[in-house]
Amino acid sequence: MKFLRQEIESEEKVRLARSGFNLELDNISTCTSASSRRERIPTAAELYNSSENKKESCIFCGKLHFSNHCRYAHNLSYDEKKRILMKKAACFRCFAVKHVFRFCRAKVPPCEFCGKSHYKVMCPEICINENSKNPRQEEKVENENGRDPTLSNATPIRKVLLQTLVVRLRGENKMKYIRVLIDSGSSKSYLTNFAIKEMRYECIAEENLTHSLFGGKETAETHKRYLISLSDFSDKYRCNFEVLNQEIICSGIPRIPRGNFIKEIKKHKIFLSDLNSQVDLLYQFSPDEIHGLIGADVLGKLYTGNIKQLKSDLVLVETRLGWTLMGKTDAGESTDSTNSVMSLHVNDAKISDLWRLDTLGILDPGEKGTRQELEKAAEEHFNRSVKMDSDGRYVVSLPWIQGHPPLPTCRNLAERRLKNCINSLKKTGNLEAYEGVFSEWLQEGVIEEVKNYCNDKINNSHLTLRE
Repeated sequence: MKFLRQEIESEEKVRLARSGFNLELDNISTCTSASSRRERIPTAAELYNSSENKKESCIFCGKLHFSNHCRYAHNLSYDEKKRILMKKAACFRCFAVKHVFRFCRAKVPPCEFCGKSHYKVMCPEICINENSKNPRQEEKVENENGRDPTLSNATPIRKVLLQTLVVRLRGENKMKYIRVLIDSGSSKSYLTNFAIKEMRYECIAEENLTHSLFGGKETAETHKRYLISLSDFSDKYRCNFEVLNQEIICSGIPRIPRGNFIKEIKKHKIFLSDLNSQVDLLYQFSPDEIHGLIGADVLGKLYTGNIKQLKSDLVLVETRLGWTLMGKTDAGESTDSTNSVMSLHVNDAKISDLWRLDTLGILDPGEKGTRQELEKAAEEHFNRSVKMDSDGRYVVSLPWIQGHPPLPTCRNLAERRLKNCINSLKKTGNLEAYEGVFSEWLQEGVIEEVKNYCNDKINNSHLTLRE
């Protein structure tokens, strides 16, 4: 019984010490069954070797680039970004999936605008369209791979806005918000297969069409015809018309960006659904997707004839499904064109090393002899130092490297960890209890005190250990 009491007290002391670092004891298994140990044995069947680089997909648009460099995310509002991350159960700080911001311990560089620990794209203090004034033009980016992205030029480009709307797509028992494109150059109206499948529309007929594309190219296709129901954003106007199915209508079209023309639109008290709406859109990969196209077969019935010309050369056109904006935006926006320049950096290299022939196997006889002497000395050291201990195991002393540079002391790191540990224990109120555990360990001889000595040649510092 005395032995069991000592074991229980020791286990409680260890648990108290671990709780000071907020470690989860549930994840530490004290014992495992034979079956679980068998399952954890690694085998060659579980190995996979691939020479392809793993590319990270963006959490916002799904494309193959890092999420903090996504241009689409820079055009979204802070609430829209949060909505996308919450929908995909991603962290607001490091964008990791199935990760909570409160328990995130990822090392994220501080924001250059507010100084907090998050990426620039998730900073709430930045305007949506402020990414055009990017400070990358003044930064020198150094990459571990030796690539220096160098700014080549900045060409002002006037973006052209197309007539896009956010409307309600209605089915039998559900309703979804989708983005549609108005195109008077198309003789038919279309809806994507993804939207048709989501709304569970039934085919009413089939139609064979010949598409005359730009440049005179013609393609013959067979489409299915569906009867759909659309309404404006406020659900004040509803209409039913026939559409044809299409896998992809067009590539993603960004939503209306914010610019100087927004104030002028507010003066007219006009609501743009593709600009001011904050709803969950129906999309497959990216919220920029267009899932509906209203062609000339229906468009004439939707126009009201109300047109407003803005001072910024933009035109507001009213339809029964809402106002649309079209035309060229202000010339103040710019896109950065970059050239990826490869640079070679050789560290601690002599010029004479650049024409050495050792890579071809052509070595100097003297140098070859020196290498053979080093190999022979290593073999002699091994034969001289190898021995067998009392348990029947071989013991070999490792050779020291002659002329190695001085080792770092890591004293600053040790002091910083100690201060953080003390601060966390003070906040939780476990400082005295934690200190009592160390005092008992010191009396029992489990730990020993490091003597305070000063040596010019040896400057050691002990890191704060975390169990």
